[in-house]
Amino acid sequence: NQYKMGEYIKTKKLCKAEKVIYDPSGSVQFKPKDVVKKKYYKKDKKNFDVCFVASKYSDKGLDKGYDLFIETAKMLASQYPDMRFHVVGGFSADDIDVSTIQKQIKFYGYLKPEELPIFYSQMDIYLSPNRKEILYKGHSDGFPLSAGAMYCGVCGFNSDEYGLNHEFIDDYDVVIIKPQVKDIANKIEYYIKHLDKLYEISKQGQLKAMKLYDIDAHIKSRVDLFKKIKDKMK
Repeated sequence: NQYKMGEYIKTKKLCKAEKVIYDPSGSVQFKPKDVVKKKYYKKDKKNFDVCFVASKYSDKGLDKGYDLFIETAKMLASQYPDMRFHVVGGFSADDIDVSTIQKQIKFYGYLKPEELPIFYSQMDIYLSPNRKEILYKGHSDGFPLSAGAMYCGVCGFNSDEYGLNHEFIDDYDVVIIKPQVKDIANKIEYYIKHLDKLYEISKQGQLKAMKLYDIDAHIKSRVDLFKKIKDKMK
């Protein structure tokens, strides 16, 4: 995490504090022109859609919290007939038994980059209950894994076990969850009953993501830094 690395450098006095630049790294593959108009539950579509998007790196996707996604789906599916669950990436119905919710869950495999904005335009929640230290000690996928979905207007439900978040505000432009089925289910239930609030968080999260993960802005900040370094070397 860049923020903690910067703090470490300053604390250890490895260089002068004024020479440490904190620039939240990373970008998404989308630009504003790629974003597709969002569809809203009960207004533009009849289903409330929750998605899980991830590659598979461990048995049952424990590092990504795939098992938590499925258990949450099983808990909520019968209570909310309009709720649908979507899985994109390296998972299939063979990883964890989904026979009890087979009519409410869909597996897509990997989607092409150009297909994702269309997919995200129909989603209400992107669920990312990733766990720490499953693959190896100190392992974390970072925060937020939902950046691309948030950029496209989906509300990001993200776990943050290492406290890496320093840009988003819980319940304002993101929803912070614990990697626990009960906590995830309770928060999804709350927001399906408070759609206006959910969609306001989606809107604010999209604005924040577009600002933080603008690839052109990141490139410019780095080019400007290199120019300053080059000028000082003359």
